[in-house]
This record gives sequence, structure tokens and C-alpha cells, in this order.
Amino acid sequence: MTSRRFIWKIVPAYLLAFGLGTVGVAWYVGESVRQVVDPADAGAAVSRIYWNTMLGGLIMAVVSVVLTLVIFSRHVQRPLRDLQATARRYASGDLGAVGRSSPEVQEVADVTDAFEDMARNLDEKIRAITRHANERQAVLASMVEGVLAVDADERIITINSAASRLLEVEPESAHGRAVVEVIRHPKLQIFVGRAARSDASIDDEITVHVGDEQRLLQVQGAALRDGEGHRVGVVAVLHDVSRLRQLEGIRQQFVANVSHELKTPITAIKAAIETLIDERPETDAARRFLPLIARQSDRLHAIVEDLLTLARVEQDGDRQQFPRQTVPVLPVLRASAETCQAKADAKGVDLVVEADERLEARMNTALLEQAVVNLLDNAIMYSPDRGRIELRAARADDGEMSIEVRDHGPGIEPEHLPRLFERFYRPDRARSRDLGGTGLGLAIVKHVAQAHEGRASVDSTPGVGSVFRIHLPAA
Repeated sequence: MTSRRFIWKIVPAYLLAFGLGTVGVAWYVGESVRQVVDPADAGAAVSRIYWNTMLGGLIMAVVSVVLTLVIFSRHVQRPLRDLQATARRYASGDLGAVGRSSPEVQEVADVTDAFEDMARNLDEKIRAITRHANERQAVLASMVEGVLAVDADERIITINSAASRLLEVEPESAHGRAVVEVIRHPKLQIFVGRAARSDASIDDEITVHVGDEQRLLQVQGAALRDGEGHRVGVVAVLHDVSRLRQLEGIRQQFVANVSHELKTPITAIKAAIETLIDERPETDAARRFLPLIARQSDRLHAIVEDLLTLARVEQDGDRQQFPRQTVPVLPVLRASAETCQAKADAKGVDLVVEADERLEARMNTALLEQAVVNLLDNAIMYSPDRGRIELRAARADDGEMSIEVRDHGPGIEPEHLPRLFERFYRPDRARSRDLGGTGLGLAIVKHVAQAHEGRASVDSTPGVGSVFRIHLPAA
């Protein structure tokens, strides 16, 4: 019922109490008047009438209050107590609980219905959150990569099975504890701290010792953000690349050994052919085929040399064994241009070198010169006769230094750019074969840049030209 109906239900109780009280007062007054037989007793009678009236009114008030409390307890207080008990069951997690009675006061019934609707909605949302959490946990548990998530205080909030195996950590005991307490690998602790301070994603390779075994982990870290984009921690993904690097080392060693074994017979073949050519062969077949054999042996010799260079750069770069020092950049650019000057002059190509004499970088001079020579050699090869090639070096605002080689050749189609630094990849195989080259020059450039903790990049527009860059980190 509504509050208005509730009031109308209380009014008759008041009227009944009032009527009973009035009857009682009238009875007391009648008794008092009847007892007055002597005018001398009038004063006492009036006094008795007064007190009897007061007593009747008090009785009427008490009866009214009692009736009101009985009605209030039945229609309001009992449903409120039931609602209170239901709310306590909701608070304890029993969202399926419902009230034991149906309140007659409409407002109380509305509150009860609102409570039950709220409980149903909460139950549905909690079930959905639980389901999503279980799905996420299943995904993390099935991942080969290790996943480690920490909060803003660098306390572990998630670590999956793969990460616990890689780091020899018990997931149950690690939850909520600081990284430095659980993970006994200083380099990984430092990496988590770097990721927490960095606004961008970072990656690194970390060697960890697990028992007697040494593992090489490729780690990628990024900020962990909430739904509003606020940083709340760090997530790190760990890849165990130990086996992959072992196979890569075997491959590099195999290439180096084969290249060394091929170099000696190729040198002997070249010497023999040059001797035969110098003796001026008499037959037409000899005059036709000996120069062809000489060109192909030169090409094979160049491929072997490039393979040896690439193997050396990869091995020394991985082990950080080649020396580096901070030196001026301009002499390196000039030396590279002088190396390629004869080839440029043969095509009438103008080589322009531009760099600030005060510009310095931490580098291995021989390796960087080899990389720049490779870029210049490519640019000359694909430039038109009497063209122009610019070789520049400059430092950006963030401290990164870039060396760029710009040509005005045919350019490269966009679909070829992502694979351009792969071994033996050629955008135009027929033209590349006619122009020569080993297909390893740009791969060497990439590995030289990586050995300097930098990178190589290219921008190209078909019909306009290409710009190749070597990016070196701030000194």
C-alpha cells in the first residue's frame, strides 16, 4: 500500500482510541457528578472530575500509541528488518537472497524491489568478470612466452606458468611481493625499473642463470594502463631464445667455415684464369669463355668476401667484441666516398659529402666505413649516368645521429621496402643480376647498424629516388 493508504489505516485506530477515551471520560464525569450529594462536597467533586478527565485522556493517549506501534511494527518495521537482513546477506556475497515477506507499504516495497534488482545486476556482472578472469588465466597459462605484470610499486600482480618456469618462481608465493624479493636476476630487475620509467615500449636481451643452465631471454616491456589510460604498472613479456641463438651461432659458424674453405680454391681459379687470359688464347672459344669465367669467379669471390664480413659482424656484434671509440664522422664519410670515387667517375656520377666537422659518434671506424661504402656502391649502381648522390650526416634533437645516402635513381616500390635488408633479397632480380652485386650489401649495413646499437632504414619513391640511413644512438 502507499503511504497515504497507510495513514488512512492508522486514522481508524486513533478514532477508536479517541472514542474509548471519550466514553471513559464521560463515565468518570458521570460517576463523579452522581457522587455529589452535598453542595459542600462540590469542590472535591470538581477536583475528582479534573483528575478523572486527565486520567481518561492519558488512557486514550496510551491506547493510541499502543495501537500505532502495533500497526507500525506490522506494516513498516518488520519489512525494514527483513530488508536489513537481506542487505546483510548481499554484503556477505549471497546475491541470490530475496526478502521473506512482501511489504504492504508501497515505498518499502519499492526499496525492496530496487535491492533485488541491484543484486541481480551485480550477480550478472560478477559472473561476467569471473568468466573473463578465468578466460584470461587460461590464455596466460597456455602461452609459451612468459608474462610478468607488476603494479606502480613494482609488486607482482600476475606471473604466468611460463614465466615462473623461466625464472624458477612459485606463482602463488610471488603474488603481491616486490620484484626484488622474488626475482633473483639483477638485469631483469633493472629492466622492470627502466620500463616503469619509460613512456614507450622497450626491449632487451638478458642472460639469466637457472641452476647450471644459462638462458638468453628476449624481454619486451610496456606500461600497464587502466581503462582511463593512467599508468598503473608494467607488463613484461619474456621469450626464451636460447635454442634459437644456439642454432644461429651454428649457422654463422658454418657459413664462416664454408666461406673460408671456398676462398682458397676461388683465389686459385682466379689466378689461373688471369694467367690464361694474359697468354692471349688463340681459339675463339677460349677468348669468349675465359672472360666470362673470370667475371663469374670475381662475383663468386665477392659473395664469399661478403659472407665472411657478414659472419664476422654478426658474431662480433652479438658478443660486443669489436672496439668502438668516439671519433669525428666526416673523415669516415670522406674515406668511404674516396673508395667509391672511381666507380662514380666511370658513370659520371657526382658524389657530394656534407657533414659538420665537429660531429662525432661512438663507432668502429672500419665497420661503419664498410657499411657506408655498401650504401654508396648501391646508389652508384642504380643511379643514371651523370647523376648526383648526396652523403650527409647530422644529429637530431634527441641526440640520435643519422648518416644518409640519397640517390636520384629509379626508386623502389613500397611493397619491397620491408624486406630490402634481408640476405639476397632483390626487388628487381633481372636488373640486379645485370648490374652485379652479391645481394648481401644491405644485410651487412643492417648488422653493422645493429652492432652499434642502432638501426638501418630506407625511404623511396618510384621515379624519384631513394634515401638509405644508418641511425646511431646518442654518444
